[in-house]
Amino acid sequence: MDQVQVWEANTLAPLDSFRSEKFFVAANTLAVERDGHIVGSHLQKTSMAVWKWDLMREPCLRSPLKEEVTALRLYNKMHLITATKKGSIQVF
Repeated sequence: MDQVQVWEANTLAPLDSFRSEKFFVAANTLAVERDGHIVGSHLQKTSMAVWKWDLMREPCLRSPLKEEVTALRLYNKMHLITATKKGSIQVF
């Protein structure tokens, strides 16, 4: 996915979109936290990135991962749960 589009929940009006020429978000790995952070893993690399809602043009944090992630979920504002291509589940 080379672009992420965000819509307003009540009216479905487009709010904003973001894209990066260096970071392509994998499907099923995009997670949005109420505090204004968006997390996703790279489509073909072992890395993830975090965007701040009001600064969506470039990630504010990038982190390497041990394996490529196929699913990512934020849980309880404190844990990040990932599933990998090799079938392991990791909790951060």
